Amino acid sequence: MTIEIEQKERDILNGITLPPRPKALIAITEESRKPNANLAVIARAIASDVSISAAVLKVVNSAAFRRPAPITAIDAAVNLLGIKRVLAIVNAVAVRGAIKTKVDLEHFWQYGAAVANACVLTCKLLKKSGLMDDAYTIGLFHDAGIPVMIAKFADFHAFYTEAEQEGWTLSIDKEREKYGTTHSTIGAILAQEWTLPEPLVNAIYNLHYADGIFDSGDLDKTALDLLAVLKCGREFARQLLRDGSSDAEWVQVEEQVLAHLDLDEDRYSDLQNEVLSQLREGQS
Repeated sequence: MTIEIEQKERDILNGITLPPRPKALIAITEESRKPNANLAVIARAIASDVSISAAVLKVVNSAAFRRPAPITAIDAAVNLLGIKRVLAIVNAVAVRGAIKTKVDLEHFWQYGAAVANACVLTCKLLKKSGLMDDAYTIGLFHDAGIPVMIAKFADFHAFYTEAEQEGWTLSIDKEREKYGTTHSTIGAILAQEWTLPEPLVNAIYNLHYADGIFDSGDLDKTALDLLAVLKCGREFARQLLRDGSSDAEWVQVEEQVLAHLDLDEDRYSDLQNEVLSQLREGQS
């Protein structure tokens, strides 16, 4: 599936500056694609960027990736987690440092981290280990278009705050009408620019237009799996950090998501309780 952009939207997008990939991330990506990738080279590239290395160590010791003993060195993290998982983590944490805004977005990034951890735990508990790395990436990356929009449009932070209260089911079309594009389109294009996998890009692009998509045939199974896990992760993070009530967007797609993941109400309730329990344990 390709991202569909009309000329009017393309003209607006041409005026938006997307953050480039950090040098450390470029070096790690290039090394990881070699047939005999060198773990030591990857560890040195991560260690060369203080903010990325600190963020990676924080992530690998979080509830989602926690090991019996804390990991305190980058080379140990790379050796224990492997190239694919480390690359996923670096992609996810690098986006925060790459996007600069004049407003404080600490709560925004805190929510993104909770979504990412919830996505990984959801994959673990549903025995979808093959999705875990991309699930973490999409959890932290899926809303990256929001700070880009905040940096571009002076009034977007106020719009975003209102949309979070109203729910994106109603707000996503208002966003497109007001700004000529949406944060999910920006996020998907940014994911493309950062060479993230196509299923992940497509899941981000369709995040707020998910009603009916699970039976439409528009996305492949991996993209649908990621989208379903992301929907769960967002709902669990909302339960953890916000008012605890489900938003209209989750209510709209809940039945479709649970059907895709082959979950009945009881199994979903057990999943939610276990994810929230582990997330709360990670906060303590």
